[in-house]
Amino acid sequence: MLRHSNITLQESENDLINQMAGIDAGSTRDRLRRLRPDYVSGVEACRCSVLTPHDDQGLPAALRALLALRMARTLGVSAQVAFYQRLVDSLPSSQTDLALNADGKQGTRAFQALVYHCDVVTNNPAASSQQDLEHLQQAGWTTPQIIALSELIAFINFESRLVVGLSALGEGQ
Repeated sequence: MLRHSNITLQESENDLINQMAGIDAGSTRDRLRRLRPDYVSGVEACRCSVLTPHDDQGLPAALRALLALRMARTLGVSAQVAFYQRLVDSLPSSQTDLALNADGKQGTRAFQALVYHCDVVTNNPAASSQQDLEHLQQAGWTTPQIIALSELIAFINFESRLVVGLSALGEGQ
């Protein structure tokens, strides 16, 4: 079990991508993935760095988990949604207010801008523009925070596509 901050990112010896894609440890697909060990470990390291970085840039791990859940729901990969839901459910009760804000119905202008940006990039990345980044800055987010948010958005979207692709392979192919 890998824990950083108050968030558990690995639930078993089988890595999360395998778990989300329904790949059993030691199976054909697992062995194929392990032919590129740097890739397997790199994905897990990337998850840690975008969700629980040592320097959170003012975007706490709980907020990152909530945004990840929101994006996962939008992307519709059930195993990914289930993982981020468990992650959010494991948050301390003091984070409940953040959970309410994840719906984009409450909260500050700054938070709503953050949620909006996640939604636009996840739903229709081609529609994202320089103006969206300026909107984030006008709402009070710094360039390092916007970069950190972009990394989170990129990872969650990448992760969903990876899980869908690996799931589609099936065993024995």
